[in-house]
Amino acid sequence: MSASVDEQVREEVYRSKLPALPGDRIYSGWSHTMTAIAWSIATWLFIMGATQALAVPLWPAIVATLFGCTVPLLGQSLLGKYFARWGIDTAFGSRATFGTKAAKVIVLVFGVVPAWLWISLPAIMFGRSIKTVLEYYEVTGWITSDFMWGVVAMALGLFITYKGPKWMTWAFKIATPVMILLIAIVTIRILTKWSLSEIAAVRPEGMADNPLTSYVIAVEMAIGLGVSWLFQFAAYGRICRSEAGAFYGSFIGWGVMWAVLAIPAMLVTYMTGEGDPVAGLAAIGGKWMVIWLIMLCIANPSSLATNGYLVALTLRNFFPKLPWVVAVGSNFIVLILVKFPVIYDRFGRFMTILAAVTVSWAAVWVLDVILRKYKLDLKGLYDESSASPYYYYKGINPWALIAVLAGLATNYFIWTPWDLVVKNEGIFNVVGASVPAAAISAIVYYILRQLFMVPRGVGLPEVREPGAVGAREPAASEGR
Repeated sequence: MSASVDEQVREEVYRSKLPALPGDRIYSGWSHTMTAIAWSIATWLFIMGATQALAVPLWPAIVATLFGCTVPLLGQSLLGKYFARWGIDTAFGSRATFGTKAAKVIVLVFGVVPAWLWISLPAIMFGRSIKTVLEYYEVTGWITSDFMWGVVAMALGLFITYKGPKWMTWAFKIATPVMILLIAIVTIRILTKWSLSEIAAVRPEGMADNPLTSYVIAVEMAIGLGVSWLFQFAAYGRICRSEAGAFYGSFIGWGVMWAVLAIPAMLVTYMTGEGDPVAGLAAIGGKWMVIWLIMLCIANPSSLATNGYLVALTLRNFFPKLPWVVAVGSNFIVLILVKFPVIYDRFGRFMTILAAVTVSWAAVWVLDVILRKYKLDLKGLYDESSASPYYYYKGINPWALIAVLAGLATNYFIWTPWDLVVKNEGIFNVVGASVPAAAISAIVYYILRQLFMVPRGVGLPEVREPGAVGAREPAASEGR
C-alpha cells in the first residue's frame, strides 16, 4: 500500500466508524493532555471558576472544584484505556453496555446534544471579547455585533474540525501555551492588586440561604463538569498511542488541570462580582484588558473545534454516507444558542442538570467495563442484527437502563437541579445528590447483571483477553 493510500485510510479512520489501528495513532500522552487542556481552557474553566465563586468563598470553592473535577473523572478515565485498547468510538464502545440500538439514542441525546450546548460557550465568549475590545477603542456600529463575531468563531473552529485531529494538535500547541500564559498573567495581576487574605475574605451571596447547602451545590456543579466528558473520551482516546496516554491524558487534562486552572477565574469574580468572565477581565484589566481579551480570542476557536469534532465523528458513525463537510457543518445549529445565550448565562444550572442526567450513565458504563475486564467482541459491536452478542432485547440492555433510572430517581428524590430546590436536606448536605445516585445505579446494575446476565451469558460473549494497544490489530483488521 502506498503512502498516499495509507494516508487516505488514516483520514477515513479519523472521520468514520473504522477502528483505529496502531499505525493510525497520532496522539502521545503529552499531546492528548494538551488537547484535553485546550478543550476547556479558553472558555469553560473561566465560566466554571466564576460560577463557583458566586456560590462559596475561595477555599471551599477550590475544594469543591478539585473534588468534582477529579473524583468522578478518575473512574471515567478508565474509559480512555478502553477506547485506546480497541480503537473504537463512543457510538460503538457504548453498545456492549447498553445494547446496539439503545446506544444510538443514548449517545445522540446525552453525547451530541450536550456537545452542541458546550460549543455555544466559546463562540459567545469570543463574540463578547471582540465586542469589549472594539468598544474600548470607541468603535461603534455593526462591526461590534457579538453575534456576528460568534459566527466568525464558529467558522474558524469548525474549519479546524474539518481538517481533523492533526490540525487540532497544531492548533493546541499554540492555543494552550497562550492560555496558560494568560492565566498566569491574570493571577499575577490580581495578587499584586489584592492580597490573598483579602480575596479569601470575600463572602459571595451564595446559591442557597444555608451556606452548607450552597457549598454542596458548588460540589454538584463541579461534578457536572467532571462527568460531562463521559461521551468525549473516545474521540481522542481511540487515537492515542498507548492506554496509559489515554488514561493520564484524560485524568490530568480534563481533571486536575481543569480544577487548578479554574482558580484564577474565581479570583477575578471575587474581586469584581462579575459572573461573566469577559466582564470580569475587563473590570480588572486596565490597559492589559485588550491583550487579555485578544489572547482569549486566540484559544476560543480551538476549544470550539474539539466538541465539533466529537459531534461530526458521532454523526458519521451513525450515518456513514453523510459527507464529512455536512457532519461538521451540522454544528452551525449552535448559532441559535449563540443568539440566545441561555446556557452561557445560566451555566450553574446547566452544570447541576448535567450532573443529574449523566452521573448514573457514567456509573453503569464504567462498572460494566471494569467487570468485563476491558474485553470486547469487536465484530459483535459492528453487528446490528439480532445475532450480535450485544443485541440483548431488541437492541436494548434493560438491566442497564433500569439501573440508570434508579440513579435518576435517587437524584430527583434528593433535589431538583433545574431550580436548585433541595427536597431532602439531611441527605443533600451530607453526600449531595450525584454521589448517592451513582452508588445506587452501580449497585442496582451489579445485582441485575449477576442475576440475569451472568448465568445465561447475555451480553457477555467469550472473547480473548485483550493485550496492549497493538494486540488487537488482527481483529480490527477483519472489521476493515
